[in-house]
Amino acid sequence: MNLPIYVLYRPERRARAQAELTKLGWQAAFVEGPPALSAAEAAAHWPSWVDPGCTLPGGQIACHVGHARVLERIVDQPALVLEDDFVPALDQVEARILRILAQADACGAAWDYLNLGRCYGGGGDPALGWEGVAAEVGLCGHAALITPAGARRLLAEPLRDRPTDWIARDLAVRGELRGFAASPRLFAQERQTLPTLCGNYDDMPEFAPVRVDAYAYLAIPGWFNFAEAYRELVADADDEQPSLVVELGAWKGRSTAFLAAEILGSGKPIYLTVVDLFQGSVEGEGLAPASAADVALGDLREVFDRNLAPFAAALGERLRVIQGDSAAAAARFQDGTVAAVWVDAGHAEAEVQRDLAAWWPKLALGGLLGGDDWAWTGVAAAVEAFCRREGLEVELGGAYPWWRVWKD
Repeated sequence: MNLPIYVLYRPERRARAQAELTKLGWQAAFVEGPPALSAAEAAAHWPSWVDPGCTLPGGQIACHVGHARVLERIVDQPALVLEDDFVPALDQVEARILRILAQADACGAAWDYLNLGRCYGGGGDPALGWEGVAAEVGLCGHAALITPAGARRLLAEPLRDRPTDWIARDLAVRGELRGFAASPRLFAQERQTLPTLCGNYDDMPEFAPVRVDAYAYLAIPGWFNFAEAYRELVADADDEQPSLVVELGAWKGRSTAFLAAEILGSGKPIYLTVVDLFQGSVEGEGLAPASAADVALGDLREVFDRNLAPFAAALGERLRVIQGDSAAAAARFQDGTVAAVWVDAGHAEAEVQRDLAAWWPKLALGGLLGGDDWAWTGVAAAVEAFCRREGLEVELGGAYPWWRVWKD
């Protein structure tokens, strides 16, 4: 490769990283992140970048300081930046990286940050390597092409209480970072240009691909670990015939925003209905405290509507929100008319049983029924009993398993 390669690594992984890169004949500079740092310690060495009031854990601060050390080296030409977690998948993606380079060259000066992918988390299974499409990742995303201008922009944004990858997102949303996203699916579709991270909806045909903020869902609190399932759901939808997807359970809209972005980006005539009681707390058990804006609104439905507003504007009549009981809402739909139902409402066994019984008749032949939280005893018991009764074989996916079946 004719550009510098930097690898941000952990010492215990350096040998593996070097071995994998050597197989490809790639020469890389290894940059080690420091041990855990307090915000004050980091700010003493990087006063223009780390805010002394940063509230991130010391390990995360150290990781981000490692990124800053890499960015400081990108002064003359674009560079490929890899995290050590990305290295095991390199032998699978060399051709794709080279293809991205060719496309980036064709774009000329139109970009300064090109997100390449992620191997772990956010819907990507470690065993799948690059097959986890990486629309959701930023700088801390295991692989990126960055120009000197992009490095300067990232370093100029102080690290406060938001992870480094959110810095890239924020800059892109404000139009201050000319960023692009790439993925294996992009190549499979043989698209000629890379989609920008930030765009607008003006003059877009109704079902043309709409460019939206691919990171927006990350700013919404919630439990969401089935991105891969949602991507495949959209990818399997018909290109021309309208189809209906129903999401049961949304809370503040994290998963809904992700799915809406996938639908808009696909250009497919997919309609989305969301069903939730919206009676929970804006705080959320096990999550960081609610933002001041959420607390000020107080009402969970209002928080959801605010978070989904950009997507609702783009989807128009294709987005429908039903505030009510998830099983009772099924009565509003004709049998055999729904392409997919994702069950993530009540998690008690009886609640899941009600949802499965109510929505299964609504699915069209070939339709998908799936859901989150297989690790919950009530969820697994209800789904297994349902599958035995219907003669179905359940498929599990993801590190924190989700489940799905199809209606033959």
